[in-house]
Amino acid sequence: MKDQISRIKIDPAAFLLDHPSNILTLGSCFSDSIGNRLKRLKFAVSSNPFGTLFNPISIARNVRDAINLSHSEEHLVFHDGLWKSLDLHSDFCHPSKEKLLLQLQRTQEDLIDRLKTVQVVFHNSRLGGGFSLHEIWRNHRKQPQVAQQGIPTRTVRN
Repeated sequence: MKDQISRIKIDPAAFLLDHPSNILTLGSCFSDSIGNRLKRLKFAVSSNPFGTLFNPISIARNVRDAINLSHSEEHLVFHDGLWKSLDLHSDFCHPSKEKLLLQLQRTQEDLIDRLKTVQVVFHNSRLGGGFSLHEIWRNHRKQPQVAQQGIPTRTVRN
């Protein structure tokens, strides 16, 4: 049987990454994977500072909020003894609301410092959708936590 392999010619990129390059990855778990691989290869990488986020609108909102050093407390929910944000990955949680907000502020400040020197942004998102109260929230995995609090939600498909 003859090989059934498609051969595709890919032209070289207009730029090359080198170790002095400052790289930021944002988005889905694929962005995490790329960031971790680059870190293992000793590149200067900041990978998903707000955790894995699937929705491009939420990613943009988090970057905008970081630049403005703001975060709406109305996006915080208390569930299973922890404060969490509907805009962030579930790794951002704490029993103390104030300490969660402080953690978020430090992350925003770190991102601002990184943006001053970043040369490459790798963005990847999964367009699977999100949930909405009156706006789009970061991650489809947040709905059970919100629904258990009796907050009405609806699915938003991208």
